[in-house]
Amino acid sequence: MHAAAEPSGAPSGSACGARGGTAAADAASFTLSATAGGAQYAIGESRYLAEHASTLGYTVTITLGEGTWAYDERTMLRMQEFPEPFAHTDHNTLRKVADAYRLPA
Repeated sequence: MHAAAEPSGAPSGSACGARGGTAAADAASFTLSATAGGAQYAIGESRYLAEHASTLGYTVTITLGEGTWAYDERTMLRMQEFPEPFAHTDHNTLRKVADAYRLPA
């Protein structure tokens, strides 16, 4: 895995992070990360977000299992409403419940 990009944001602004990491082709778990101003994997955001709600860093660990896809992420944020940067964390496990349905051609 070299990199993944994901746009995100709110009506008042938008951000996109190109995060990356290194993993073997058969790895069952890998970590991707990016930092604001990072030389290799960076976070880009609109001027509004940079001034009012900036993403300082992002790390996600993805774990693949038998019929599962789990993530554990941590985003460091700086918001003008708070005196210090803070961490937002999220984690979940997605479980396969059925095979994909393919529409007839």
